[in-house]
Amino acid sequence: MYCPICRSEYREGFTFCAECHAGLVDELPAEQTPQEDDLVSVFEGDLSRASVIRTVLKCAGIEAWIKDEEEHAIFPNLNPTEVLVARENRKAALEAIENPQHDAGAAGRLSHSTTTNIKQRSS
Repeated sequence: MYCPICRSEYREGFTFCAECHAGLVDELPAEQTPQEDDLVSVFEGDLSRASVIRTVLKCAGIEAWIKDEEEHAIFPNLNPTEVLVARENRKAALEAIENPQHDAGAAGRLSHSTTTNIKQRSS
């Protein structure tokens, strides 16, 4: 059993994701990564905040990627990173970040500086 939103795996007998509260499915659809030209940035900042933003978006049902995630994992303070979403999801992503679902847990609690970075990106 899998969560179609965060893609977490569950043992038989579970019916809902503990994080996203989505109904579980037997099989996950193949992940489709859009072309880079179809992605837009909705956040710029450090890797830890970017990871929180990506989790908030996944819990809202919006697929998100961290630009150059592997490089930033090795050199976390090298440069700011970006959270990317499909162009057509930009507005919904910014709304989800501004008003995270309360049930997104720790990912839903954003610091003031994170929210400020997001507002700057939406301008």
